[in-house]
Amino acid sequence: MVDAFETGNATYIAKALGVVARAKGMTEISQKTGLSREQLYRPFSEQGNPTLKTTLAVMQALGLDMTAKPMRWSQANLHRRGRSTYRPAGNKT
Repeated sequence: MVDAFETGNATYIAKALGVVARAKGMTEISQKTGLSREQLYRPFSEQGNPTLKTTLAVMQALGLDMTAKPMRWSQANLHRRGRSTYRPAGNKT
């Protein structure tokens, strides 16, 4: 999960969180979050887009925490210019 968050790519983060949640067991995550399994599978699917509320609930159920910290200057500079530090495999740009 740390690597996923370091990419800064929301889609990649959601996908990674979904993989971890499925590995733990969606039934268990469902019980801990109070969300149905469908409410968990859909947002963490390939086409999903989980809300912050759902993301935080799943992270808490997994025993994960999210901390905000200042970016290093080089990261902040790239984000201000509209560039992401995330580069998918095979992307040469």
